[in-house]
Amino acid sequence: MGDLFYYFIGLLVLWTKYRNKQKIDTVLKEEYDNSYYNAGAIYSLSVFDILLFSLLFCSLIGVLIGIIKHPPIPT
Repeated sequence: MGDLFYYFIGLLVLWTKYRNKQKIDTVLKEEYDNSYYNAGAIYSLSVFDILLFSLLFCSLIGVLIGIIKHPPIPT
């Protein structure tokens, strides 16, 4: 099932980016080992990386704001 997902994402991204069959074939051979699966995996994982980094960054900012607004009470 994941194979079809990555294949479809790779196909979709390359067609939207280049819109020319010859250019897509050239880029596919040179950069993605002639595989839509590889292209889809690279793009999907880069989007996942960005989302994960954003989530961690927002969590860190939230914790810092919480510490600044409500400092711990010394005992």
